[in-house]
Amino acid sequence: MGQRNSALQRWVLMPFLLLVLSACVTNEAANWFNKGIEASNGDEKIANFTRAIELNHEMAAGFKGRALAYNDLGRADKAIADQKTAKAFDWDQSAALVNRGIAYKNKGQFDLAIQDYDEAIHFTPDMAQAYGNRGNAYDLKGLYEKAINDQTRSITLAKASDDDHSLILGYFSRGHAYQSKGSYNLTIRDMNEVLKIAPNNAHARAHLAWVRAAAPDAVFRDGKLAVEDAEKAAGLELNAFNLAVLAAAYAEVGRFDKAIKSLAQVNELLNRMGGEGSLAEFEKHRKRYGARKPWRMSHPAGGPDYTTTVIQLNGRAERARAYGKIEEAGRLEKKALAVGEKGRRQEQAKISQKQQIEALSGRYSTAGGRSQWQINFRNGRFEARYLSRSGWSNFFSATVTGTEINGRYDYHGDCQKASTIPLQGRIDLNEKSFRIVKYGHNKRRGGPDEPCVPKTTTTKWYLKDRQ
Repeated sequence: MGQRNSALQRWVLMPFLLLVLSACVTNEAANWFNKGIEASNGDEKIANFTRAIELNHEMAAGFKGRALAYNDLGRADKAIADQKTAKAFDWDQSAALVNRGIAYKNKGQFDLAIQDYDEAIHFTPDMAQAYGNRGNAYDLKGLYEKAINDQTRSITLAKASDDDHSLILGYFSRGHAYQSKGSYNLTIRDMNEVLKIAPNNAHARAHLAWVRAAAPDAVFRDGKLAVEDAEKAAGLELNAFNLAVLAAAYAEVGRFDKAIKSLAQVNELLNRMGGEGSLAEFEKHRKRYGARKPWRMSHPAGGPDYTTTVIQLNGRAERARAYGKIEEAGRLEKKALAVGEKGRRQEQAKISQKQQIEALSGRYSTAGGRSQWQINFRNGRFEARYLSRSGWSNFFSATVTGTEINGRYDYHGDCQKASTIPLQGRIDLNEKSFRIVKYGHNKRRGGPDEPCVPKTTTTKWYLKDRQ
């Protein structure tokens, strides 16, 4: 009786298989499939599932149902054969979903791509390619932790199935996601894993060279190795990204003339291939190399440095054009131009804001002219000096981030010994003013016999009061 209940429980779950029936399944095949589920004995189930399979040779659900029926009758060999066939059909369906997902990704429709990869993983949970491609889509959306998790799963599955192709893609893509979030040590580790398997992988060598040449932290940089890897990458595959990386590597070791020549090759190469590329995207790099300064990636906050993104997009565009994917190449080049323009606008806005703030420097009077201040804004610092009876005193200094001021100042008063007091402030460029709020210093409310109480004071300066 217990065995019968166990079998019934398994068959009660069978209707879910209807969900995976392909749209091309005929009504008649579906009817025979339903009869197989409803049949009361094993032989009848097998006969009905067999008829459904005859009508639709690619009905994975039919093979799965018949495999369960064979298992119930103790015919293990036949059950295993049917499960293998069902899995092969599931794999084919998953592969088709992955391919469609890649097409969506190439069109920039990342959410639709992820939906297809999700479905592929549902059918084939051990498919490394599905996890790897979903990880790529997450990376492109800026969801780096999800990307890293998927690529790690892809690497594990690829190792288990000796799938070197998926293993290479997994390590490379995870390394790229680590780079996007600023984990450069892990990028170096993963790119080296790629090169252990495929020493001539130009993409991994180029990204390894890029980190070694332009990482914001000196501990990750190695100019000599960067040049070696960048020269190998450009020798293996001559494209815009690899040449731009080569330029950065040359600059890191002080070979600025060669760096500028490599950037010029980028322009020539893109123009020769009929793209919209020009040195406009790399003008910042060229100017920096012209000033004999190496390039540095910025520490990513919510995503990768925009100039890095532009270089990578143009590199992808060139590869697409080389394979005859003209429409995709044009889309990527257009996106590169848009990203570059947006990044330059944002940077120019920051420069303009900094210039406006620094223009507020000068000598101010407050309290109806009774107090005199010397104010300086420079290099991200705010300094205020107060004119007392004994001359100018270094009153306080703070950092300036955007329009926010934060710091501490040394307070000397009759209620307490010298102490360091926090301060905060804000700059209002529309009002052309700035203020500082000082917290927690003790003051007497009245005469010398009055108690000391904590006090918060605000000092505000207006540009109109500048002398």
